[in-house]
Amino acid sequence: MPLESFKDHWDRALSHAKADPSRFSLFLNEEAEPEHGEKAHWFPPHLKIEMLDSPILNSKVLDALEDPASLTKHRVLTYAPVGDASEAVFAGRLRHEIRHGEQYDALGNQILMLGDLTDRVLRLRVGGLANSAPYYSLQPLELDANAASAQFLRESYGEFVDQILESDDGPLARSNTLPGDLRKLPAKCVAFLYLFREEAMSNESPAKEIAIDAILGSIAPELNLIWNELEANS
Repeated sequence: MPLESFKDHWDRALSHAKADPSRFSLFLNEEAEPEHGEKAHWFPPHLKIEMLDSPILNSKVLDALEDPASLTKHRVLTYAPVGDASEAVFAGRLRHEIRHGEQYDALGNQILMLGDLTDRVLRLRVGGLANSAPYYSLQPLELDANAASAQFLRESYGEFVDQILESDDGPLARSNTLPGDLRKLPAKCVAFLYLFREEAMSNESPAKEIAIDAILGSIAPELNLIWNELEANS
């Protein structure tokens, strides 16, 4: 299906975010959506994308994402919806991924590094275990993006919210509160990592022989101070 078929959902999501449409591009994988696994992905501007970066990618989509005209934009990739309820989910996914773009615009590369760190530590805790998706949704960057999508869905697709909440896409609508201050996200990521302190400090962690506070300090100097304060007061 052509992108024009879903332009209204895309425009609504961008408008809700008060985002500049010229800085975001939407891409669709027109293959059948898998029952499980990743359903949407955001790629930051200028990032070189590799096929292994997301299971949604295929060669056709990758070529489009890597087109020079798109490289300077936030690139959102998802599957084409089928049916009204699916279109509401589709819209929620768009708003979620646009929020990741907002996070990046506010905080830059530290958000990419913190997101990677929380994801890798979490995989040590629950990776490969059945029904572990709720852990993933509790990562601060995901909680924030889901709060944005939930607000958007309630305001623009309210008749579908209950149905979405009962589906695998429930996290997109599962927030009673609005997204918080983007500037607080790095500290929230450190606090989240501290919930998994043993994993973050284990020999199998992303830190390995390097202290976790040093890794955090390399991302932003104040983050190792937050970690050390948690250590000192726990």
